[in-house]
Amino acid sequence: MRYYPQGLGENMNLRQTLSQILILDPKYRSELDFWKQHLNELVLWYRGEISSLYGEPAPKSKAQVACFNEKDSAILTWLEHHQKKKYLQDLQLKSNAFSGLKVLDIGSGPFPSALVFKNCELYCLDPLWPYYLQIGYPTHYYDKMRIVSAKAESIPLGDNYIDAIISVNAIDHVDSFLQVSKEIRRVLKKNGKLAMHIHYHEKTATEPEVLNDNIVQEAFSWCQGWHKVTQSKKKRGYKIDSASQIYTLWSNVHAVS
Repeated sequence: MRYYPQGLGENMNLRQTLSQILILDPKYRSELDFWKQHLNELVLWYRGEISSLYGEPAPKSKAQVACFNEKDSAILTWLEHHQKKKYLQDLQLKSNAFSGLKVLDIGSGPFPSALVFKNCELYCLDPLWPYYLQIGYPTHYYDKMRIVSAKAESIPLGDNYIDAIISVNAIDHVDSFLQVSKEIRRVLKKNGKLAMHIHYHEKTATEPEVLNDNIVQEAFSWCQGWHKVTQSKKKRGYKIDSASQIYTLWSNVHAVS
């Protein structure tokens, strides 16, 4: 069992405080309901009361990450055993793919999964970061990432500031895919790296964008080397049964051996 001390993370642009109670729109309420339920599942998985979660076997004691409470221990164990591996598999990259670079993860959710990439300066963008904190997801263990609490349609970073941008099964959750593509172009350096794992599906309450190859190709036609790498009905821990859905990987990044 590994031990994670209680450290301080670095927060960026976290405007809302935990004491503020803001009225969220239905989309964000649905998102938070999912993450609340997921947190409950993580604790049961950590205890072994759920034998497998998204295909990930419940951790043996020596594989558990331990900290000062069970909830956080479960979250950190899931980050190590599922989320980080998921990012490498979904993006088809090695952990040293972004060494020495500033990396922006769009739609990170409450896990800084992109910490799997070594020797890079990581920014995790998500509009719900203040609420992730409120419902129990910690940030103070992660001292090698910076929180950007904002929507991808308006990224609070300077022009040409970021060397590489990634997104894993999140870009379909934005309100305006076209506006996001414009913001990515603005903040990404010329000839910067871009890799996105994108879910094609029908419109849902939390996933309003209906995407396809033509839309994705056109929106990022400005990106040199941008192409569809793969498409699949599977990702780590999940398989699509619907004929109308598919996972795709778009990228201009070559895998690093």
